[in-house]
Amino acid sequence: ADLHLDYGAWKRRRTLSGDSLYAWKQIVDLACGGAHPAGTPLKYVFAGGDLIDDESPDDFLLHAVFEGLDRLEAADVDFYFVQGQHEMRAGRRHELIGRLAGQLGLSEVPASFFGLHPWATHLGPAGVKLPLGRHEEVLVRGLDYQPPDRVKAALRKLERCDVVLTHQVWRELVKHTGEASFQDVPFPCEVWTGDYHEHFIKEVAGPPALRVLSPGS
Repeated sequence: ADLHLDYGAWKRRRTLSGDSLYAWKQIVDLACGGAHPAGTPLKYVFAGGDLIDDESPDDFLLHAVFEGLDRLEAADVDFYFVQGQHEMRAGRRHELIGRLAGQLGLSEVPASFFGLHPWATHLGPAGVKLPLGRHEEVLVRGLDYQPPDRVKAALRKLERCDVVLTHQVWRELVKHTGEASFQDVPFPCEVWTGDYHEHFIKEVAGPPALRVLSPGS
């Protein structure tokens, strides 16, 4: 989550450049074999939103995105993503995405730049069932960032699943500006969340009982 792909995405670290692009390459490298002792690819990559900062990324940035997704496709590693607030801000990005979608001959305009690539799947509340071992399945539902006046209702509308992939500003993590609450998730599950730029895994006693994963930025 929170790749914020750009040449220099951090306002407080203006001399830092290229780190997000390198992080994207590392993710793809690991997924395509580097994360497994035997060198075999992973099965899935899940991205928790705020993947591209720039409203009008240039050809180099888009090439980096597409090159990574091409490699995941070649390795048969499925890629699922939700959107964060950066992707959903009004501005030029939707106009540019629409123009690129037309140039690519897409019948529908995707929600984000990642969605322009056919291998990337925008995961919504309908979710996806994924095999776990030989006899089990995991149901993962996606929820894009929701504004403060809608997030509680959106979370409570989710149907039961094993994992919720989302991007929210949680009050339990950001006390003064938080918008959502873990208590609004209506059933026990794992929550994989973007927005919080630090990595952790924590158990939330609830109710409901949750296992929360923040991959960090």
